[in-house]
Amino acid sequence: MKASNLLLSVFVLSAFIGRTQSNFHLTQYMVHQPFINPSAMASYDEMNLALFYRNQWTGFQGAPVTQGVSFSTPIGKTNNFLGLNVMHDVIGVNSSTLISLPYSYSIRLTKQYKLSFGIAPSISTIQSNLSEIHTINDNDPIYQQNLPTVIVPNSSFGMYFFSKRFYAGYAIPKMLHNNIVVQEKIDVKNTFNWKQLHHYLSIGIRFPVNRNLDFNVSTLGKYVHGSSLQLDINAQALFMKKVGIGASYRTSNELAAILTIQALKYFKFSYAYEYNFARIGDYSNGSHEIMLIIEIRKRLTPKVSVPRF
Repeated sequence: MKASNLLLSVFVLSAFIGRTQSNFHLTQYMVHQPFINPSAMASYDEMNLALFYRNQWTGFQGAPVTQGVSFSTPIGKTNNFLGLNVMHDVIGVNSSTLISLPYSYSIRLTKQYKLSFGIAPSISTIQSNLSEIHTINDNDPIYQQNLPTVIVPNSSFGMYFFSKRFYAGYAIPKMLHNNIVVQEKIDVKNTFNWKQLHHYLSIGIRFPVNRNLDFNVSTLGKYVHGSSLQLDINAQALFMKKVGIGASYRTSNELAAILTIQALKYFKFSYAYEYNFARIGDYSNGSHEIMLIIEIRKRLTPKVSVPRF
């Protein structure tokens, strides 16, 4: 590979891998927490499937678009849970696909509370399609080819403490730090460094107001050494356990409105519209996020109420 091509490859891939280190943005993380914490699978007593689509900064060319699917199931009557997650993230000419196999184990601490642990080894493929870039010189050979696909291993870890009305979760979305290494070809060096880890802490509580109304509050904190703490603060009014109307504020100056609908006992639909009050908000029409959760359970199996807020 020519030196100029190699240098460009390193720059483009390093920037995109840097984005993947902090995991994808998900405003409605509280609707299906296994997306951000593998141990949260244990809060489901039935097989379930979740899908989401996020279009960030609509109207802004090359803005991030993320799609994901999460499947999990309990293993018999044991305290073990297995799953499969697939995430696809596109920003500009760069794209990544992550496949992970989460595992979780739960322990009953008291009649009301459980504690679960989870891990999710993963593989990501990262691509940069330079041929899609429009340049002044259409014959520039550097932009007439795509960069080689980079394969990146990693793993997430999580803990989840929960009851019917409360949860507290801790997760590390990426255990390894991926660095571009240039020798005769482009390679990735994977290292573990505690200071480079991203830490997620989530807390939520449900306040029953009366028979037909619950008030849910939750927060998600994200922290990495050398950066300021980022908080998502959420509040939701839940009517008759069916319709939830809420709002979310992120300390990076974003505000979201969230609508959640429980339908036919087994289906939950959730939509969020998010607006960024930073300067990029002047050039976009906000962000849209859609999520669908399907619970697949036996007809005679009683449903265990667990927090989804």
